[in-house]
Amino acid sequence: MLKLPGKKSIWLIVSFVCVLITILFLLTELPAKSSAEFLPENISEWTIGIYMCGTDLESESGQATHNIIQMLEADIPENITILLLTGGTRTWNPKGISFTGYIEPSSEVTQLWKIDNEGMHLIKNTGKQLNMGDPDTLAYLLETMITEYPAKRIMLEIWDHGSGPLGGVAYDEFTFDGLYLLELTSAFKQVLEKTQSNKIDLLGFDACLMSSMEIAFRLSPYAKYMVASAETAPGKGWNYTYWLNKLNKANDMEADILGRHIIDGYAYYDNKEGDWTQAKDLTLALVDLSKMDQLAVAFNEMAFELSTKVLSNDELYAEVIRQAQKVDKISDGSPGLVDLYDFAYSMTPYLESAADVMAAVGKPPGTTPEHFVGEVDGGAVIYRGTGNSHNKGVGLTFFYPTSRTPIFMFTPTMYRNLGISDVFSVYLYNTLIAVDKLLEFKGEMTVEPGNTNYNYQLVLDDTIAVKSVEYIITRSVSDDERSVIYYLGSDTGNWDWDNGIFADNYDGIKWYSIDGEICTMDNPEGPRNGVGTLKIPVVVNDEDFLSIMSVWFDYDEEASKFLSRVSILSIQPHKNDGTYSRTYKPEKDTKIYTIMYEFDPETGEPILEKYRKNKKPILFIGETENGHFNINFSKRYLKGVMDGQNVCYFKLTDMRNNVFYSKPLDCSARLQGVSAR
Repeated sequence: MLKLPGKKSIWLIVSFVCVLITILFLLTELPAKSSAEFLPENISEWTIGIYMCGTDLESESGQATHNIIQMLEADIPENITILLLTGGTRTWNPKGISFTGYIEPSSEVTQLWKIDNEGMHLIKNTGKQLNMGDPDTLAYLLETMITEYPAKRIMLEIWDHGSGPLGGVAYDEFTFDGLYLLELTSAFKQVLEKTQSNKIDLLGFDACLMSSMEIAFRLSPYAKYMVASAETAPGKGWNYTYWLNKLNKANDMEADILGRHIIDGYAYYDNKEGDWTQAKDLTLALVDLSKMDQLAVAFNEMAFELSTKVLSNDELYAEVIRQAQKVDKISDGSPGLVDLYDFAYSMTPYLESAADVMAAVGKPPGTTPEHFVGEVDGGAVIYRGTGNSHNKGVGLTFFYPTSRTPIFMFTPTMYRNLGISDVFSVYLYNTLIAVDKLLEFKGEMTVEPGNTNYNYQLVLDDTIAVKSVEYIITRSVSDDERSVIYYLGSDTGNWDWDNGIFADNYDGIKWYSIDGEICTMDNPEGPRNGVGTLKIPVVVNDEDFLSIMSVWFDYDEEASKFLSRVSILSIQPHKNDGTYSRTYKPEKDTKIYTIMYEFDPETGEPILEKYRKNKKPILFIGETENGHFNINFSKRYLKGVMDGQNVCYFKLTDMRNNVFYSKPLDCSARLQGVSAR
């Protein structure tokens, strides 16, 4: 097992060396400036290159075509050059759309296009399918932009799926290959050194999960500004018509101003100006990459404290792990990404360096709707757009998995190879792999009758090794054919960590329903500022795999109840091969079926491959004026609909990811003073 040195003086030296290496890297990796001090007077103001790897976003949903048509709808001046490299999709899917100037790209070969007010013009047919997951293909586009279409300012955008600092971006549908972070850096370094060019003025990712500290740090030697999303992105992507028209009105604008316009127009409906107050789950951030050296130093200092002060104190370690569970997680925590500002904020009671990280990231403009989009104060992030779900941060994440699952077991080595922070790699190793360091729950789980407000309460003699506590609710139903246990969902009540008392108030009488259909639904997140969010498993149309439907709802804080009208935010397919696709808004007449998972009492977990599809679908009839489609959300009596018995469990997860369950509890009716079984 890897052990940390015992003397703090050694660690101070290590921390200093890591910080020094970080600064030296940023200084030595900068490409040489252009030898041309002055550009010709008639040179373009901007050359914009879009690396469009269509994948299933195009072959299944036509999303790439949608964005190309948005470009054609814009008014593009003569001194703006737009280049488009198309490939990586099995078929182009315009869905019968006919638009003046649009030419359907070929799926057989990779093609380079120029877009102007006359339409699409084929510049080069490569004669073969180039692998869009190969850094040489990306280098080809960037070198063509610089050498054949020189301009005062350069913008490069990568369009496709994204999976963050460890997963990469642009996954070719033929080769299943993607561009990983170190491949991105190699492509940029190769071209900028070869052409003796300045940094790219603006680097954009119209893709999921690419606004991370690690990505910004590694790309900072090659670009001045970066626009990217910390969250999953909707299939329709950026609003190209909006920001290209802004560029038309002031085509000599600087990169940071253009980045702001991209964010302003991102939360849009029907190509109208963005409305971030309706944008709930979206995020988009503009990062000044010249400030990444300062952030890297602060982050290494925080990593040093995590690796020494926290790992050497079991009680502090347990508290930090629990606090991390509450931090703003991205995409349900599945990619292991959390908001860096929110994490540092939650660590301020325990880590002296956390305040420096917050300052280096930037202070959010506020958490209320009027501050969802706006300037960020003082740090690397200079402008952000966010919906209500992520309003505590500024839209820059870092890799900090809050669950110890097998998928993360190999990540410390991968993370170290990125060259971000050796000290933080040590911390990841100790929290994800070195099991001896992790705390194991060895206490007693005692369940008692609740007081007048709560049905049952779990009492723990020690919570130091406990990472999380949930209340699992199931319903046992019998019919003429068989008996089956359904997983209704999880719930939380009054969780008193200081005293080790976890009391839940579920009464066993009603459960959540959508359009009258009772369905599996885990405890709502929030409410935040009167708004909550839900992730609900659904089946779309006749697909043979599940999707996750994200919805938001208003919450009446005075009455302490949810309002009945709920809006669909997005659908995200979770396919049988374990992959998931970019989120999208359902089309008109889409049928959405809620489901109920079956429950395995032996494992204490829902059976994800076994579920009952409800008979009555939600029929999506189109968006309302505010861009959302409303559905009826309410609690419904179980009796007469799902006659049976409610059985509940307290579920405890310790730091080693061991799971413990209480004995089954009869929560079919709210009976006070009845002993737990």
